[in-house]
Amino acid sequence: MLFKRCEDGNKLLADIAEEAADETIVKFLRMTEEDFEHILAKISNKICKQDTFMRKAVTARERLIITLRFLATGESFQSLQFLFRVTNSTIRRIVPEVCSALIEEFADYVKPFLKSSIKKVP
Repeated sequence: MLFKRCEDGNKLLADIAEEAADETIVKFLRMTEEDFEHILAKISNKICKQDTFMRKAVTARERLIITLRFLATGESFQSLQFLFRVTNSTIRRIVPEVCSALIEEFADYVKPFLKSSIKKVP
């Protein structure tokens, strides 16, 4: 199934894109299509990978969708691998990379929670 991703593509993402229904995107990613496209435009160059001779890279769009789905639902990487036809080990690399790009790009808008900022209560 995972190997067919290169042949068949990601059917789920194709269906969402084909519908182009904002309501579907909102339910799936918990954000509007405009917000998604804005975020993608801002971080695309930071998360984009090049195709190799051996296989096609996971696109920036797919990388962002995988990460947003993980953040929105808390689904396991194992569950996401079947949903997106991307291996568990690849998802383990994608999520932190995309999160780092999001934090870097939107640091002025969102302050990440840091353990060092926790005040101990006596």
